[in-house]
Amino acid sequence: SNQIDPANTEALSWYMAGLLAQKRGNMQEAADAFEKSAEAAPGVASPRKALALVLLRMGRNEEGIRKAQEAIELDPNDYETRLQLAMFLVSARQPVRAVQMIDSALTSKTLKHDSREFVSLHQVRARLLLALRNMKGAADSYEILLKALERPEDFGLSFREHQSLLKDRASSYEAAGAVLMDAGRTDLAIEAFEALNRIEKNQPGQHHLLLARAYFMKDKLDECQKNLDTYFKTGGRVDESIVLLKDLYEATSRTDELIPQLEKLMDGANDPTALRMAIAQVMLDRGEIDKAADTYQALLDNTGEVAAYQGLMRIEVIRRNADTLIATMNRAVRARLQLVEILPLVPVVLESQPFAKQVVESCQRIRTEKPNSLPPQVLYFCSRVAKDAELSDDEGDLLKATLEGNPEPALIVQALEEYGFYLLIAEKYAESARTYTQLVQLPGLNNGKKLEGLYRLSQAHAFDDNHEAALEAIRLAVSLSQNQIPLLRYQLGWVLAQAEQFEEAERVLQSCLQDFAQDAETVLRSRSTLAGIYSQQGRWKEAVQQYKDLIEDEKTDPDTRRRLKMGLSNALVQSGELDEGEKILEEVYEEDPTDVGVNNDLGYLYADHNKNLEKAEKMIRLAVESQPDNPAYLDSLGWVLFRLGRHEEALAELQKAVSDPDYQDSTILEHMGDVLDTMGKKEEALDAWKRALKAEQDASRPDPKIVERIQNKIDGEPGKPGVEAASESSSAPAN
Repeated sequence: SNQIDPANTEALSWYMAGLLAQKRGNMQEAADAFEKSAEAAPGVASPRKALALVLLRMGRNEEGIRKAQEAIELDPNDYETRLQLAMFLVSARQPVRAVQMIDSALTSKTLKHDSREFVSLHQVRARLLLALRNMKGAADSYEILLKALERPEDFGLSFREHQSLLKDRASSYEAAGAVLMDAGRTDLAIEAFEALNRIEKNQPGQHHLLLARAYFMKDKLDECQKNLDTYFKTGGRVDESIVLLKDLYEATSRTDELIPQLEKLMDGANDPTALRMAIAQVMLDRGEIDKAADTYQALLDNTGEVAAYQGLMRIEVIRRNADTLIATMNRAVRARLQLVEILPLVPVVLESQPFAKQVVESCQRIRTEKPNSLPPQVLYFCSRVAKDAELSDDEGDLLKATLEGNPEPALIVQALEEYGFYLLIAEKYAESARTYTQLVQLPGLNNGKKLEGLYRLSQAHAFDDNHEAALEAIRLAVSLSQNQIPLLRYQLGWVLAQAEQFEEAERVLQSCLQDFAQDAETVLRSRSTLAGIYSQQGRWKEAVQQYKDLIEDEKTDPDTRRRLKMGLSNALVQSGELDEGEKILEEVYEEDPTDVGVNNDLGYLYADHNKNLEKAEKMIRLAVESQPDNPAYLDSLGWVLFRLGRHEEALAELQKAVSDPDYQDSTILEHMGDVLDTMGKKEEALDAWKRALKAEQDASRPDPKIVERIQNKIDGEPGKPGVEAASESSSAPAN
């Protein structure tokens, strides 16, 4: 219920005490009183609602939100509290949660759909969804607002309330029509714009351009022409109107008349620049390159219109003149053409891969021959071309040069983000971490960019085995996001797992599964990482369960399901369910017999079980051919050759597998010892086993069973596990 039972004197007394303290301005005393009232009335919403509002006023936001949610759960029809909470969430920059609260309020059975409150809720909802770029949802609310604008009496709106709705730019006819048009509800958009035209008494204005666009979308071309002509009477010649005019002439097969019409529109134009730009563009579209170039240059010479550089640069792309393109871009930037106006040229350059390469080479040559001659905007543009042309080294060089060129603040952020990620992908983790550290320490960096930077910083540190720094970065990100962003909380669990803090990692990841159960990607990542944690701890049954849950989840895509099956197979083998593990891996192999990783793993499994040895050799050789220096694949080949009795060949492959002094794997060394022992080379076998024992003992998490097995081989004690070399080596392939 909502109200306290009059018979509950304790709850009422505390509630009244809270109101009195609140009136006196003693918020803490009020909060304490409302808390006690809530305790005395456990199923009642009103004391919790009062407590929530006080806590929010005190800045104790999370507590306040939690108490407000308790209150509204007790009273599902309380739309007023939901609206209040939504407004607070808006101020706390949590628009998604605010929309959820508004949507919940709209389901109230006590909310009348012909009331001013109903309109108010949709006003808030429309603004929020528009800000979130959810045009369909926003359009649903604007349909209600349009009805309220047209028939205010149907919603009980007073004259003043109706005028307020009309004059509010976010709820006006123009706003409603624009959103409805973008959402594809063109008939309603026309209704809104015609109503606006009626209010404006058909005086030429911006609304005629909106109407022209809407009628064009409905293929009512005569109405489009009529309204566009009316708009042009205002003297306005905005780009949108010129584009619409071009589209209209193309739709009515009058393209030959377009340039004369554009020239005619110069008379009476407030500013004819857009028209001259349009004429040059039409020439360019017709392939009249030289005429277009002359027109753009004349416009630049006569008016200084820097946008003309866009046309001139496009012409140099068409002419495939890389040096002139760079020179023109250089002049454009120095004339204050913005980077955002230059970047759309990147995909145009990339239409020809050879030309894209020429542009990058030209930029690099000029940069080398004339240091500091190119502004950072040009260097950044060329880095984007290099990236999309897959010229990785050039991309890195040019991003670094961009940052060294003292760019403006917005470009510093953009270049640091991209350079940090470039270094991360290039596995230059320490440099990547330094770059992301520079990013997150920028003064005035917005919260979203900072959170993303901290996330990437935690990745770079973790891959660099600097787990303490990685945890510091991701914990700060989680704190700044109030622990409400699934990706960041998952990342905390992942970094903890990398740091082998498994207990805390498991707790964090389990909380992800509980709190973000509807986020399929977070569930997938969390379960996969939990499976990895359980595997590292030898908790194979739990690892198996995590893999099975993910594989059976219908939201798991086929490629991921395939990868998970490989993990499941290994966990089953390690847990002793050898036949089941082998069966799963065979299913994966049947799906794609060319997968080298599966060929290696299944071939090794066959060899370890001493079965299908000829087939196993063929499978493993397929893997080795694809990666001749992969130690794990060489180990598998050595092991199957050993099983086939081809000891000399086996030894040669295993020796290749351990030839890198920086990569000494206990499984491979143990296998080599087993082969040498079988060949009667006891001293060499003993040396290999000792190296295997040291490698396992030096591992970050030594496996006691493996240590014992190898030690027993060294000791040569009869009857102890590990003495029978060919049957006791690890049943998992080398990593």
